[in-house]
Amino acid sequence: IFLFLVIYGIILKRGISMNTKSAIKNYLSNNVSSISSVVIFSVLSIAFKLLNPICMKLIMDYSIVPDTTDGTIKFGNPKMVVLFTVLMGASTVLSLVFDSIRSTKTVSFGNDITSELRSLAYQTIMKSELYEVNKISNDELSNTIINSTTILGDSYISGKLIKILYNALYLVSLLIVMFVFNSSFAFITLLC
Repeated sequence: IFLFLVIYGIILKRGISMNTKSAIKNYLSNNVSSISSVVIFSVLSIAFKLLNPICMKLIMDYSIVPDTTDGTIKFGNPKMVVLFTVLMGASTVLSLVFDSIRSTKTVSFGNDITSELRSLAYQTIMKSELYEVNKISNDELSNTIINSTTILGDSYISGKLIKILYNALYLVSLLIVMFVFNSSFAFITLLC
């Protein structure tokens, strides 16, 4: 729903025609599953990316344990270090898998919107008067439709908008993890 509102709000600001707005609105409302899959895979990818710093902290906590009696450093539980190292490797692999699935779904999402807009453009041309269509050459008309729909669907929505939303979600999640680990360090990082 949030993605739909953002896309719809940007479309309103851009001044895109009402038919285009309604086509994108209809596509988004009819294909909630593709939007949901992009959101789910984005959240999973971010979760596994953020598991790495948590594992690294736990590795450091379990590998180097200061001895409070004489001030020396001794090594901690090696089994826990191995466990968290394996967990960190697995989270990296899963993050890459979910990120590639998210990227594929995002491209598919943009292609679907592009094809929906092209279909709408061709339907509009077929409904228009013949003398209006003959004013423009067929090549110029085709190129204009293809270029305009590609810019809106592929480049703008899947290429920029979804990436911006993904990166914003990742940044907020990263800040939350930083505040959980060390709030003063996170606050200093925000000030810089």
